[in-house]
Amino acid sequence: MACRFNSCHPHHIKFRTNWFFFYDMMQIGDKMIILNATISEGLLGVFFFKIIIETIFILFFIFSIIFIPYILFCVGLMKIAKGVGEKPYLAWIPIINLYLIGKIGINKNWGLILTSLGFMILITIFLINIFNPVDLTIISQIIGMLLASILLLSYIALHHIYDARSRYSHNMTIFTVLSFGLLTPFFIFAIRNNPVKTLIK
Repeated sequence: MACRFNSCHPHHIKFRTNWFFFYDMMQIGDKMIILNATISEGLLGVFFFKIIIETIFILFFIFSIIFIPYILFCVGLMKIAKGVGEKPYLAWIPIINLYLIGKIGINKNWGLILTSLGFMILITIFLINIFNPVDLTIISQIIGMLLASILLLSYIALHHIYDARSRYSHNMTIFTVLSFGLLTPFFIFAIRNNPVKTLIK
């Protein structure tokens, strides 16, 4: 039986074979595009998920290193200030809480000196941002001297606070100095409820 419209002609068969091959390749290409898009979306999702996890970890790390010790320090200093008749809310104000440390540890003038040094550093940094000087060597030395003075005077005042409330005051002072004050929040929080010794010597 003869093929209708010569569809069984060898050239027609070859053409149809090539056409089906081309159609199959197009289908495979479409599937590959869809697959690549799916993989890309998956990788993009993993990438954003990784960014979110890293951001959460960084925020938690910052909160643990900075805010938790600061909260412990403020709570402890507030309790101590309240026990000696000072204004407890001052413990939460940066630089102003230096006044509480100096006054509770030594006297009012000591606290005023500490607060003044803290404001001097703050003003110096503010002026640097305004005038943007080229040479910061001298300014850096001034800030370093002010910061060293604050640390030294704070250590002395903290030792008196420790000594009035704990028998481990010498050890606490040593570790406060060795840690550059990083352990101060934990010591202040630990002795916040300790009664003041009536006879220190």
